Amino acid sequence: MLAVTGIYLNLPEQFAAAVASVAPVEGRFEPSVAGGLSAPQLTMADAALRFDGIAAPYSVTSFSFNDEAGLYRARMRDARDISDNGQRIVWLSGQTGTIVSDRHETEGSADDKILVWQFPLHSGRALGLAGRILIAFAGLVICFSIVTGLLIWLKKTQQRKRASHKTIYSQP
Repeated sequence: MLAVTGIYLNLPEQFAAAVASVAPVEGRFEPSVAGGLSAPQLTMADAALRFDGIAAPYSVTSFSFNDEAGLYRARMRDARDISDNGQRIVWLSGQTGTIVSDRHETEGSADDKILVWQFPLHSGRALGLAGRILIAFAGLVICFSIVTGLLIWLKKTQQRKRASHKTIYSQP
């Protein structure tokens, strides 16, 4: 599991392409650049209040303004989350305050779900505290394996040197 999720984290485009070859990936909402927008009518404080109302009874974990598209974006916690960073993403118009997109990362095709599970599985967040402890233990096992492998290699290298040294001096 750690190897597969590690591939996703290091080669996300290639991993997504491989997953998409099995079934279509719907992907995430990407705002189009409106270009030439005037200043947003909705202030950052008003957007924060609007997002808090949309997220209730859960919380907003982060939000920002996309200057190019003229949209506010918020990440919110939700009952469907498999990670603690909030996986519901809502986009609001900076001009009208209306919802442009409201999508949870776990919605969509099976391939979308496979992609969204990669980071929570790799970090252990998908299984809560027990998952994080398990991942920490797996990291320690990997470190232990590297150290013991290096020690075994060094010991065998020394033995080979001694054996070749004995062979050279024991020949008549």
